[in-house]
Amino acid sequence: MRYFLTLVILLFSLTNVNSQVANDDCLNAIPLGNLPNPSNCGPGPMNNGQGSPITFNNLTNVNSLTEAPYTTLINCQGTPGNNMSSPATDVWYSFVATGNSLDVTINGNINQPNVGIWTGNCGALIGVGCDIGGGGNLNTTSQLTPGQTYYIQISGGNPADQGTFDLTLQNNNSCDDCLLSSNMTVTPLPINGTYQPGTTVTFCFTVTEWSQENQNWFHGVVPIMASGWGPVTPISGANTCDTGPGVWTWFNGINTPNGNSNGFFFDGDLFNNPNGNPTNNFGDNCNGNVNWEFCWEATTTSCPPGQDGDNLSVFIETYADGETGSWTNIACQNDPIFAFSGSLTCCPIPTEIHTDEICLGENDGTITVTGQGSAPFDYVWEDSNGNIIQTSNNINGSDNMLNLAPDIYTITVTDNDGCVQTITITILAGGQASIVGIWHN
Repeated sequence: MRYFLTLVILLFSLTNVNSQVANDDCLNAIPLGNLPNPSNCGPGPMNNGQGSPITFNNLTNVNSLTEAPYTTLINCQGTPGNNMSSPATDVWYSFVATGNSLDVTINGNINQPNVGIWTGNCGALIGVGCDIGGGGNLNTTSQLTPGQTYYIQISGGNPADQGTFDLTLQNNNSCDDCLLSSNMTVTPLPINGTYQPGTTVTFCFTVTEWSQENQNWFHGVVPIMASGWGPVTPISGANTCDTGPGVWTWFNGINTPNGNSNGFFFDGDLFNNPNGNPTNNFGDNCNGNVNWEFCWEATTTSCPPGQDGDNLSVFIETYADGETGSWTNIACQNDPIFAFSGSLTCCPIPTEIHTDEICLGENDGTITVTGQGSAPFDYVWEDSNGNIIQTSNNINGSDNMLNLAPDIYTITVTDNDGCVQTITITILAGGQASIVGIWHN
């Protein structure tokens, strides 16, 4: 009997031995569905607006890719300089809010978890808020609009900060607030959270539910515009829902709990006509479902040479007549502050072309990076451990590297105006040869 051994060599050109996660961008966000409904607000301990926490286990950002341009938020929780990592290896999920307050908890192997909350559509996202944790843990809270779809972005503190994690979401109703529901439209929408210099943007903030705690009537709306915006131009105040002669008008220098502020205030009520001083009268007398809309516009500033990422955040403060009017009962001090996050983009993002390792162990990956600002460019190349592996100065075009091992590479490009941009590229491992023995008898 003769045995023939046929050796069949199967050569794979697979570019990813460790499979890439599917939800590494907004377009492929994994839907988590409707969050558990919170209880309604009302008297008694059983009606405190609490929702049931829901936990999603064993999630991961391992093998996620870094996009260019990277979608990120700055000044998390209203703290200047507390910016989400950019770039990083992020993953995305979506959910439908059922209450106006969201608690987010992350526990796992990501060393410094970053969380961004977004609304809108992928490619034209509006930042709601963000937060940064440490030690593998993060707890944060954001204000939401029930019934609206949101995106949650989760990453580590740098491209190499990857791991598994558990995500817990608890959607609640905030029952001690006067402002129970609101939303804002932005035209045009930002692109990946950014605007170009000289862009005029229209904001319309709408209050849709108000609770008259301690008989506090709605009295003021103050938009706080960050440093990247020019002066505010008011467009229109809300229509009064009261039967009296009062009007919503833009005023400057009104005394509020947060200092002298510019914004829309209600002037006049059932008891007196508008007199040009909103501080000596009551607010707009409506309770429950309402429709107060306030619109204004502002233009993004120009870019100083060599700077990028100026703050374009917008915070909306609301006030009751016990805070800024003549009503003597105080309430509504803890009303949520509506947040819109964005940044000014001034330095163009470098472009890149890369090839992954062809065969496992060959270390034959390649990267070519091209600066997009004012030439010449300086290029600094780093591996995932932060080691500088190449420096190229005064280059009028592209810079490249050959014979690269699978890794995450970060290239920092500085143009002639001093603009600095960073791009991160992942070289994936190649395939491997398999030997299959086929016996015949």
